[in-house]
Amino acid sequence: MSPESAEVVKRYVQSHKDMIYPVAADSGETGKAYGVSGVPHAFLISHEGVVIWEGHPKSGELSDKVRDAVSAIPVDPFTEMEREKDFSKRLKSALKDAIKRKFSSAVASSKKVLDNEKSSEKEKSDAKRVIDKIEETGKSELSTADSFSAKKWFYDALETLKKIEKDFAGLDAAKTASEKIKEIQQNEEAKEEIKAGKALEKAKKAIEEGNRTAAQKALEDIIKKFPNTATAERAQELLKQLK
Repeated sequence: MSPESAEVVKRYVQSHKDMIYPVAADSGETGKAYGVSGVPHAFLISHEGVVIWEGHPKSGELSDKVRDAVSAIPVDPFTEMEREKDFSKRLKSALKDAIKRKFSSAVASSKKVLDNEKSSEKEKSDAKRVIDKIEETGKSELSTADSFSAKKWFYDALETLKKIEKDFAGLDAAKTASEKIKEIQQNEEAKEEIKAGKALEKAKKAIEEGNRTAAQKALEDIIKKFPNTATAERAQELLKQLK
């Protein structure tokens, strides 16, 4: 991002063939929001919307940081299956449903192939792979929710479980998620954490939008309104990063 006019930025980018990333023209407000005092200055934002590195783009660190950030992005297992050249065509619709997180539909389609006597061994094998991977995905996401609860990040746990309940509707993972949601909702300690968690999400959104002033105020409010909570501790850490 540059404080120069769009025309100046365009000419500069065209003359530097190594700049293969998007460059925007800005009035300077975004730079102020991010606390930039000089240019060039680069920010690397993770797939989760968190600033994980900042500095001079030619410092030599950026390429390694980008490589690490890309490798940390989880790869959708169903997309990987879809890319396999010899993956059974009859399972393509099931994979498309799984990629869209329509897991119940994906399982139903896969079971039809698996239970069909006319299906080849390869088709049955691929159908079982889809079903097994969906079951594995459900268990993994439930485990993530459990880890949030263990840290008393009840808002995060609740949001994760609600998504599981919706995306795995009719499957065992959804039933387990429903039970865990009830447990959290009946937990008195969790009520304050959930309120604080909602406020923290708003603060994080302000950070993502580059509104540091609003983010700072929101984080300070969380620390003040929800003392002695796990969310307040997270707010304090984010506040330190902002400052």
